[in-house]
Amino acid sequence: MNLKKIKIASVVAVISIMFFAGNAMAASGWAACTPKKIGPYGDAGVRIQVLSCMSGTTSVDPSGGQNGWMVLNTVGEDQQMAAILTAMSMGKPVSVHYDTTVKDSSGYVIADSILFIN
Repeated sequence: MNLKKIKIASVVAVISIMFFAGNAMAASGWAACTPKKIGPYGDAGVRIQVLSCMSGTTSVDPSGGQNGWMVLNTVGEDQQMAAILTAMSMGKPVSVHYDTTVKDSSGYVIADSILFIN
């Protein structure tokens, strides 16, 4: 009986540690953000400023502390810009997929994907 309780307690402890460590180290995910500004960046690129970003019920900063500025991924850039401009014209949020560990040469987080939230 004692051995069974120890095994169960060990499993619960391992699962708890994995859960809390995973949440603490999460550097990527999706966030619903309000697009503020969009414009050219360097020779070939687009930068977007997003504000009021939320992931679930938690406020997040997908820009990695760059005052909301992120660089769009060059793959599908035209479609991302269309989604952003549509959202801005309608006053709607966008959903941004990001990874704060992936940055360009100037230190800006790259937005992997941006979706219009209707």
